[in-house]
Amino acid sequence: MALTAVFCLTEAGVRAQPLDDLPPVVGASEVFVADERSGFGLRGFDPVSYFLSPVPLPGREGVELIWRGVAWRFASEANREAFARDPEVYAPRIGGYDAGAAAEGRLVAADPTLFAIRDGRLYVFRGERSRARFEADASLAGKAEARWPELKRDLVRG
Repeated sequence: MALTAVFCLTEAGVRAQPLDDLPPVVGASEVFVADERSGFGLRGFDPVSYFLSPVPLPGREGVELIWRGVAWRFASEANREAFARDPEVYAPRIGGYDAGAAAEGRLVAADPTLFAIRDGRLYVFRGERSRARFEADASLAGKAEARWPELKRDLVRG
């Protein structure tokens, strides 16, 4: 079965969009990291599942949405709908980069299976040490958030 359309989050809401109508480079984003091979944010893990389960769930083929130039996968239609209603709540902070490194002024790729929820926000990390340090020092989230506008300035724009 050939893929002919994807669901996209637009200002008017979620709608199916023919693949021919997509921007020339899906996955190029000024904000979010996308997997180099698949183009999925969080390497295809369901961003909503981080808030519902002790471990993130892999998204399912066909339960997808494009938001901010990145494809996101979901474990269920309900999770896709929740994300579509308020993507800023579920999307990883600091663009999905390592939050601990961002607090130090660096952009470093993160492993989406290493995460923390702080103040209702999802943060991901490159390694256990980075996550442990972030969890031990409550000021690091604020430092990462403060540095993020400067760090994202030089990222690819799609």
